[in-house]
Amino acid sequence: MNDITPAPLVLDDQLTKQLPNAKLIYTKLREGVHIAVDALEHYALYKELENHAASYEVLFNLLGYELVYNAEGFFYFRYPDSVTSNSMSTSRKIALLIFTLVDYLQDNNFDPSSMIQDQQIELSLFEKTQECFKDLYTQADMVASQDLTNLLEWMSKRGFCQIINDTHVKFCKPIERFLAATEAIANQQATDKHTAPSEESNEQPIDNALTESQED
Repeated sequence: MNDITPAPLVLDDQLTKQLPNAKLIYTKLREGVHIAVDALEHYALYKELENHAASYEVLFNLLGYELVYNAEGFFYFRYPDSVTSNSMSTSRKIALLIFTLVDYLQDNNFDPSSMIQDQQIELSLFEKTQECFKDLYTQADMVASQDLTNLLEWMSKRGFCQIINDTHVKFCKPIERFLAATEAIANQQATDKHTAPSEESNEQPIDNALTESQED
């Protein structure tokens, strides 16, 4: 989880009526959950945030949090000054998962954008990706299939994906944050194609784009 000591959420009667799900929304966002329009279990919370965005922004600012809305259709908390090493590690693992999955899908004549944004993906494809990029997953301490399962479950709890019948994964809109970072890496690699790339330059887009993801 983040390093901020949570402030209590105290509402008067008027605010309680206006924002009936405020305490649940506060708890979810503080845990790192992304509340998205396409997540059925969070839809009511999303609509309340959408309908009272200005009120929630003020309320959460008073508590020391920044409420962020992404145009793809989701809300989350940003923690610019309190990113833990564990959350950064998890962010990099998710970035690795998405980056290698895109590469694997392209190499096997799939449309990565369509697969990741619109379709249910068989778990076996993730396992094949892990095997194909074994060296990279080993460096990320994701050697066993259970490591992959644990990461997907972590992502599911925070609104990045849904695990369906233990056989398929359906990504939700918040995964766009990682797709954007993957695109940034690809664009930087293309820009640096004729120069000598450094390890630092390859990691920088991940650090800049993904440090806001929080770990429980």
